[in-house]
Amino acid sequence: MKIVNYNWDPRSSAETRKKVLDGLMPFIEQNMMYERILRKEMQKMTLHSDVVRFLRQDAIIIKKGSETVGFLFILFYSSFLHFSKCPFLFQIYHYSGPNDDVREAEKILVTLAQQLNDQVSLKALKDHFSSTVRGGSGLSEQLKSFFSADSSHFTDSLPLITLLKGISSDMYFPAYLKLRSAFFSVFPFKDVKGSGRLVITFSTPEEIVKGAPIWQVVHLKREQTTSETASQYFEFDWQLTLGLTNLEHKTLETSVGIVEYAFGDHTTHDIKIDTVAAWSPFLIDALKSRNPLLLMSGKKTLTGRSRKKFLESQKSQDLAN
Repeated sequence: MKIVNYNWDPRSSAETRKKVLDGLMPFIEQNMMYERILRKEMQKMTLHSDVVRFLRQDAIIIKKGSETVGFLFILFYSSFLHFSKCPFLFQIYHYSGPNDDVREAEKILVTLAQQLNDQVSLKALKDHFSSTVRGGSGLSEQLKSFFSADSSHFTDSLPLITLLKGISSDMYFPAYLKLRSAFFSVFPFKDVKGSGRLVITFSTPEEIVKGAPIWQVVHLKREQTTSETASQYFEFDWQLTLGLTNLEHKTLETSVGIVEYAFGDHTTHDIKIDTVAAWSPFLIDALKSRNPLLLMSGKKTLTGRSRKKFLESQKSQDLAN
């Protein structure tokens, strides 16, 4: 059984929606969740805040096919690194204040629009960005004015706006809920601050002809246990991959997977076996094939700490499938 559509009463709170989605997540058709966001009106999203947010990622990498065409890596200390021979459009820089945000925000938006060949957005950036976004305090509000529908600079059909929706925090929230609904009640986890990565890859015309998506956005995050007990420590990296297959219809190919994990020196063997068993539906093939813990977890009865809750979560997953 799968849920293929859902709607909210406008009066429902964000907390209510989160709780409902948490319960429905195993039954919701995956691509539909993200395509709903891609088709959402930009006035109802916070793209201006998301631009500021992804300026605070540890790293933003932009590729064209297999070639890296730009990156942004922010240093929050006094040394300044400059790769003068590096072909990248963005360099490693020392963050010294809001003016750096303005400079890098414009670079990123222009680079994305160029890779998309979005001439309308490029013209709006050239004609209006510097006069609307001046830096200093209130960068998010200035960007909001720049993206505002009232300014007539941007519409939902533009390639740049579609991509910014793919980068938005709205996108990775359903993926987080999917992981949470699967095993959070058994093995609670929390975000590792400063661990965010964003990789944006634009396909070449030759790749698109062969069936590659127009662009692919990969959100990478790291989580760790909420327990302060050394014997229960774990961490894992997960990624949400979004590939745009049709700009007009806003269709996506999506996947959510755990791409790496680690334990502490004092983590017990039972916790290792049980967490790997809980993560197994999300582990990428490379992890499944190389790790003996996964084979052991399939043969072992879970510890008393996790048996009941884990079996309940597995039952919900089985019903969804």
